[in-house]
Amino acid sequence: MRWESELVRWVQGAVGRWWTLDATMRAAARWGSYAEIALWLSLLARGGQRRTAGAAWSRTALALGVASALVLALRTLAPRARPFVAGDAVALVPREPGPSFPSRHVASAVAMAICVRAASPRRALLMAALAALMAASRVYCGLHYPSDVLAGAALGSLAARLAWVGTGGAADSGR
Repeated sequence: MRWESELVRWVQGAVGRWWTLDATMRAAARWGSYAEIALWLSLLARGGQRRTAGAAWSRTALALGVASALVLALRTLAPRARPFVAGDAVALVPREPGPSFPSRHVASAVAMAICVRAASPRRALLMAALAALMAASRVYCGLHYPSDVLAGAALGSLAARLAWVGTGGAADSGR
């Protein structure tokens, strides 16, 4: 845990040096999840591939539920204060001082990107890039430790896989 505290402090050492980096990270931490949701919802607006898009949309909804349940279970089993509460960082965006481990935002973003891939590979690539930016921003903004976002990404991946299997999809399918 000590190395993570030091890493968060080191990352936050960049705060204030580049206004564009600060603004990008703040925006990703604050609004990235809304952009992910908008991209997911836009699947239903697709023209000729409504059936594929609808299946991806449903799988994503299931994966989000699974990811949330897994995150809540882990937060109960392994509660950890957020870096800004523990004194390791300054929160750059408003956030409640709830549990830090694992990151629900990252778990959801990763699950969404994976589930959308079969219906819309380009959209999924954009969502995956956004998920990565969100993960980095959660650490940069002092909201999570690196292991929080890594655990969130792993849980999101697991949730997506369970949703694929649970809805009869091929777990390693993807076009």
